[in-house]
Amino acid sequence: MIEPIRGKLAIRELDPEEMTSGGVILPDISQEGVSRGIIEAIGPSAYNYGTEMKSQCKIGDVIAYPKRAAYPIEIDDKEILVINELDLYCIIKTGEK
Repeated sequence: MIEPIRGKLAIRELDPEEMTSGGVILPDISQEGVSRGIIEAIGPSAYNYGTEMKSQCKIGDVIAYPKRAAYPIEIDDKEILVINELDLYCIIKTGEK
């Protein structure tokens, strides 16, 4: 188990062809230095000059992030990536308008 701290997220990288729960295959964007992942754990709020910055993410969200911003950690023979929430590009929501 991993418990991120102040504004950090623990994510599991998705394979390029991994499907979402709705059955939609997300396009492979990994060749552009961008990866997709699923949020596994969320750290407590970070503070910026005394202002609380609450997370915009929730566990299970599919996100896009720059590969270079994530740091791998091996836990129980699984690779978990830790990243600052501020480094995320977006939350990917399929099937919504």
